[in-house]
Amino acid sequence: MTERPLSITIIAWLLIVMAGISLFFSLMSMNDPEVTELMSQNALPVSVQYGVLYLEILINLTAGAAMLKARNWGRFLYVGWGLIGFLIAAIATPAKLGLLPGLVFFAVIVFFLFRPIANEYFGWSPGGR
Repeated sequence: MTERPLSITIIAWLLIVMAGISLFFSLMSMNDPEVTELMSQNALPVSVQYGVLYLEILINLTAGAAMLKARNWGRFLYVGWGLIGFLIAAIATPAKLGLLPGLVFFAVIVFFLFRPIANEYFGWSPGGR
């Protein structure tokens, strides 16, 4: 195994830390009437939105930890869920333009996850193995 690239370390820890922050703030705002009112404007029921949020938190924690341990499936888990999450958001969210910054951020992370140095770290080659 090669040494973990700095970009993978940063991405993995970013996923883990952001999942923790998301969990904290979602628990703190769960009974806030203003938050509930905003969430009710979405096409999905509020309970489903929370379910998706907690699933995303779990997936990001798992993917981040897997990436730190050079598990190739961790980056594919992150990318797969990211695409599914954007599809759900594009269908359900009334403010579609608000998805653009997240999509750009996601694309940058995917770029770094599949650079040749990252492929080497994860022991994967795009042409098959």
